[in-house]
Amino acid sequence: MTSRVSCRRRCAVAGAALLLLVSGCGSGPDDSGAGDSGGETSSPTTPSPSVRLPPAAPVVEPADGPLIRTEGATIRGLKGMRLVSDYGVLQGYRNDQVHLSFLPGYTDKPSLDAFAKQQEKIVEERDGNVLERVDDVVVGGKYNAFHFLDTSEPLEENHTYGLLFLDGSWTIHIGFYNEEVGVDVPPLTAEEREEVTASILASFKPTFN
Repeated sequence: MTSRVSCRRRCAVAGAALLLLVSGCGSGPDDSGAGDSGGETSSPTTPSPSVRLPPAAPVVEPADGPLIRTEGATIRGLKGMRLVSDYGVLQGYRNDQVHLSFLPGYTDKPSLDAFAKQQEKIVEERDGNVLERVDDVVVGGKYNAFHFLDTSEPLEENHTYGLLFLDGSWTIHIGFYNEEVGVDVPPLTAEEREEVTASILASFKPTFN
């Protein structure tokens, strides 16, 4: 009986020694917590996300100048703009740096691309200008619009935007003077033109449901 107990004790001691030996082999001199008497543990590092979130889109403040009305929609010009043409559904405003007009599109086309091609053809036949279609934009915060750039006139840079919503269609014309028109009023810079355009387009609102 005694021999069996002794054997069990020897086996238990041998097993414990083997476990310590294996544990010691898994530890190296670089183990940071092995001899740390302070009992502090290093916090795990948080891995960086694999997908980067896009930067938040800048908030655009809508223009708060004169209210321009046409059939089924409104838009606002810049503060200080004055009315220079009023043909009912077509109204034009300007200051010494920018001019703006707003009117219905009067199109029966079912898509924005078809509307854009129609607009391009009308301008080419009427004025002989070949418009350059650039990237589409968002008008009124949620309506897609085509965008044409016309640089055929050296004194002006002209932009035409067109959109469809329900049964309505509209065109917005924004032009910038490339030379000084008023006294001590220089033309807007490219950055200023982008800001002005964004604020005017953000003010668009349909007025029917």
